[in-house]
Amino acid sequence: PFYNTIAPSSVINLRSNNYDFYSFSALNELEWINLHNSNNSLKSAHGYLYANSETVTLKSTGKANSITGGASVPASYYDTDYEFNGWNLAGNPYVCNSYVYVENNNGIIEADFYRMNEAGDGYDMISSDEPVKPFEGVLLYTEAAGTVRFSPDPIESNNNGKLNMNLSHNGSRIDMARVRFGEGQNLGKKSFRENSSKVYMTIEGKDYASVFSTETMGEMPVSFKAEANGTYALSFNADEVSFAYLHLIDNMTGIETDLLANPSYSFEAKNTDYESRFKLVFATGKNANDDAFAFYSNGSFVINTEGNATLQVIDMNGRIMKSESINGCANVNVKAAAGVYMLRLVNG
Repeated sequence: PFYNTIAPSSVINLRSNNYDFYSFSALNELEWINLHNSNNSLKSAHGYLYANSETVTLKSTGKANSITGGASVPASYYDTDYEFNGWNLAGNPYVCNSYVYVENNNGIIEADFYRMNEAGDGYDMISSDEPVKPFEGVLLYTEAAGTVRFSPDPIESNNNGKLNMNLSHNGSRIDMARVRFGEGQNLGKKSFRENSSKVYMTIEGKDYASVFSTETMGEMPVSFKAEANGTYALSFNADEVSFAYLHLIDNMTGIETDLLANPSYSFEAKNTDYESRFKLVFATGKNANDDAFAFYSNGSFVINTEGNATLQVIDMNGRIMKSESINGCANVNVKAAAGVYMLRLVNG
């Protein structure tokens, strides 16, 4: 967290031999560049990975960044097919807690990120509305070149809440994924432990740990990979978002679970199972003023409305094929020949 660059040799308490010191590069074959006994300078707002053979407190001196200075680091993205393309390791450049975000041609974007866990043996996915500690590094993902910026104050957010998905095995949480509602930067899915089971969203051929949805009702594919046969559980909790309808569909067994009534689902899995195992069907509580009040899923229409209403299904000749009273969010099955139909919702 210094305004100027510093040399590794100026950091007090680096062990003379028993340590590793790395910088990150998406273009490097092994992603990491060893700075052990290197004269490369440490740059402000860049992140580094340090491993030591004993407990020490690292110290250094230098000119601190001004809180109003807007310290930043380039967010690199290359037109290549490297595994870690779009990933960037940045470090909090201030001596106070700060918030991190990405800025590119699309403006200022919220970005979830990874940081090392307390045990130092893996990485936790962190929401962009959580601060980063001084001297702490974060691993971010971007799909376009831009800038990683830090701010002591939270940025103006277009966050309408989030749905967290926790994956457990033998009673212990082993992974998580998240759907956020609003606009922001998706976070790519990376497993930093070998032979670990994982849950994630696959969209247009890319795997994500956190995705932003601008839709208030629809479907979201949820993928799952088991590294060991056994019993697993997915549990769900909503943060600052209310749902009128939230169902999990197991594509393998056909079981559909109402997550508003039971926010957890246990299932058996093998490491040979296909990964596109689940999908979420959702409608948030903010649909009442939307033009779209229905969508088609799994052989039925999901209708979202407030209070009592009448749904009519009408063919192109104006004939009412079905009329049904509903209250709030409901599933409506329609048995009709393939074709084009209109839905009319009469409410008040």
